[in-house]
Amino acid sequence: MPEKNILPSYNDYVKGIRQLKPEEQLRLVEIISGSLKRSLGKKRVAHSIMELEGLGLEISKNIQNI
Repeated sequence: MPEKNILPSYNDYVKGIRQLKPEEQLRLVEIISGSLKRSLGKKRVAHSIMELEGLGLEISKNIQNI
């Protein structure tokens, strides 16, 4: 019979983290933070110059009326 992989629960991770030395906990935070920065950085939306179309129209009308 094949063995099922049982993943640790969130609470298991928390218990494990509490058993780490403060230096190890800090290193774990650095690893997680770096991973999040990389994944969030990849999700940046590419903007188009066309998004600016018409934004200055009202300003230019006000300048012409002065």
